Amino acid sequence: MWGCSSTNFFTIFRCRQHQRLTRSGVTLSRTTLTNLSKRAIELLRPIAVAQLEHVLQSKVLAMDETPIKAGRQGLTWSNRFVHTS
Repeated sequence: MWGCSSTNFFTIFRCRQHQRLTRSGVTLSRTTLTNLSKRAIELLRPIAVAQLEHVLQSKVLAMDETPIKAGRQGLTWSNRFVHTS
């Protein structure tokens, strides 16, 4: 098993995802995982663009960075929510 040594966020994400899949007994090449990721990104791109356009057209913006507990015990994630009106 190879390690996740790259500094690129998406490369590290795919590396860790590949490791999780392998541990779960799912056989999937890294190339296939990369291609699936690219395809999903392209399918979601119009939604992200529409959300950004909506946010940029708003008169009022507020951001909430309240950390919440998620996943394994003791692990804290800081979620960001943008509120518009």
